[in-house]
Amino acid sequence: MNRISTLAAVLGGALTLALGGFALTSRRNDAVSAQTPEGTPPPVVQVTAAERHPMQRTVRLSGALKSGSRATLSPKLGGRVTGVYVRVGETVRRGQMLVRLDLSDMQRQAEEATAGVAAARANWEKAVEGERLKRVDVERRVEDARRGVAQAKVQLEKAEAGIRLQGKTSATAVQQAQAGVDAARSGLERARRGARPEQRRQAQIQVRQAERGAALAKKNLDDLEFLYSKGGVPRVQVDEAREGHQKALDGVAQAQAQLELLEAGATPEDIATAEAQVRSAEAGLAAAKAAGSREELNDADVSAARGVVAQAEAGLRAAIGARAELKLAQADVRAARSAYERAQVGARLAAQQLTGGTVESPVDGVATAVNTNVGEMAGPGQPLVTIVGTAGVYLEAGAPSRLVPEIRPGQPVAVSVDTQRGQTYTGVVRAVGQVAGPDGRSFPVQIDLSAPGGVLKPGGFATAQIVVERHEEAVTVPVDALRAEGERVSVWVVRGGKVVEVPVKTPIQDERRAMLEGDVRAGEPVVVSSAAGVRPGEAVETRAAAGP
Repeated sequence: MNRISTLAAVLGGALTLALGGFALTSRRNDAVSAQTPEGTPPPVVQVTAAERHPMQRTVRLSGALKSGSRATLSPKLGGRVTGVYVRVGETVRRGQMLVRLDLSDMQRQAEEATAGVAAARANWEKAVEGERLKRVDVERRVEDARRGVAQAKVQLEKAEAGIRLQGKTSATAVQQAQAGVDAARSGLERARRGARPEQRRQAQIQVRQAERGAALAKKNLDDLEFLYSKGGVPRVQVDEAREGHQKALDGVAQAQAQLELLEAGATPEDIATAEAQVRSAEAGLAAAKAAGSREELNDADVSAARGVVAQAEAGLRAAIGARAELKLAQADVRAARSAYERAQVGARLAAQQLTGGTVESPVDGVATAVNTNVGEMAGPGQPLVTIVGTAGVYLEAGAPSRLVPEIRPGQPVAVSVDTQRGQTYTGVVRAVGQVAGPDGRSFPVQIDLSAPGGVLKPGGFATAQIVVERHEEAVTVPVDALRAEGERVSVWVVRGGKVVEVPVKTPIQDERRAMLEGDVRAGEPVVVSSAAGVRPGEAVETRAAAGP
């Protein structure tokens, strides 16, 4: 009993001491807690200011590079292949010769056609000059005949007046008749004599001058062609020299035609007409003299004068009829001109056919097929080379249906090509397909690229980063400042010396920074690191966080 009482007393004392110690400890802790704001410094937190930065969100797509142009090339003409200057996979330039055919026969035909043009032009110019001379001659003959008719009528009028007046013939009639004879004889002499020696000499001089000019033009052409072959002069100078040489040859042909026309002289018909006019004029003169030697004229004199008039009128009709010869000369001119134009057309066609002897690339690109070899025969339209253009290379990527609403034409793109490590090209979305591709899951997105011609080759694979959302003045913080608890995200902002927890959303985030949507303003200090045990609402001391 005593032992039990003693044990109870001991336990009661111990309990009393324990309760007293707990109360003492609690009071001491309360005292310490009450003294912390005054005696203990607040914890330190590392902060950085929320800043405005441009932020963007991208989606990643992959696909293949494709070409906007593809050409299968064929020759226009058939022939044996003499040269193949490209192999599969090689890069070619626009206008580069890829295949050459043997067109030696057509080359000869083109040269003959060019010579035919020169000959036809010379014939045309000769016909023009002949028509001009014929027109001058015909008009001269008509004018002479008209003067003969007028003189004969004057004599007839005088004869009739002499009968009425029974007077003597006047000396004037004899003079006029003599003038008619002189004019007719002068015309006959010109017709028989043809061109004067000085005219022929002048024409010969012109021929020689034209030949010298042609020789000089030929030498100039040869010199320029030699310099062009060495790269000394541009092609246009050679073409101008060739045209000058052709004009010089045309001048030689024209001068020779003029000389031939002068040497040919008058035709037998021209001489016969002139002789008839002489005879008519002489008859008129004889009649005038006979009338003057008689004191009286009789009816026979009048009849003779009338006969002279009739002969003169017949000569005029013959001269006017000679105009038909002028029409024939004009027809010759038209025929010669038509022949010249046909020769020009033939020469142009022959020259065009020569261009069909080569196959050239129409675009910058890559040869994907070469279907011929040297020595083989190639027919018109036969596919020889296939070229895929590189100037219009674009990326066609596949986008899953969930991303299609976010992708729009005009959005900027950064593209990297698998075969070009470290190289990035800029681009822009051209079009977004509204129908799924062959796999039934992705939709085609076409992206135009900015790259020098020939750098990107069709068939390669590439990856595109498409900017689907961009903010130029977004409020951002380092990703270290984000505090996540499940799906809830917040940041700690120091306001009034205390930590304030602010719930936020981060619609855009990259490896370093996150865009905030919430009650956080640019310039506010945001906690990126703190001592253990710091909680929202607690007073803190801030220090600037070290830079990245």
